[in-house]
Amino acid sequence: MNKTILFVCTGNSCRSPMAEGLLKKMLEEGGRRGIKVLSAGIKRGSFKNPTKEAVEAMRAFGLDISAHQTTPFSKEATEEANLILVMSEEHRRFILNLEPKAEERVFLLKEFAGYQENLNIKDPLGLPYSVYQRIAKEIKEALEKALPRILEYLSRD
Repeated sequence: MNKTILFVCTGNSCRSPMAEGLLKKMLEEGGRRGIKVLSAGIKRGSFKNPTKEAVEAMRAFGLDISAHQTTPFSKEATEEANLILVMSEEHRRFILNLEPKAEERVFLLKEFAGYQENLNIKDPLGLPYSVYQRIAKEIKEALEKALPRILEYLSRD
């Protein structure tokens, strides 16, 4: 299939790396090949790797994201991505301000999953581990709901 999905959050140290890891696992478990999953952040933070809380939250799902390297969002990333899933409306506005032509490819993750309300996924940075656990579960549930639509969307063309 050779398609690319990009998850975007603020600093690329918690939400988007968790989403990246979870979707990679789902695709692997489903035998799906040819889909590259990446993540990036719209603001440069002080982290080079995911937060320890994000790493621990993913371990609970059998994932190790500790080797993830934070990546700043770039205009080139929008050009490479077939589908861009963001965690909040702020991220969508940032991307569309940078590259208006990406409008048809940028969605809030929960919107893409079919949720009707509470579409933003809260940033857990600086909050207790229990919040990371809740956010990780929220992302996982959204991805499970969105996966059929993701596969359908990427199979177009």
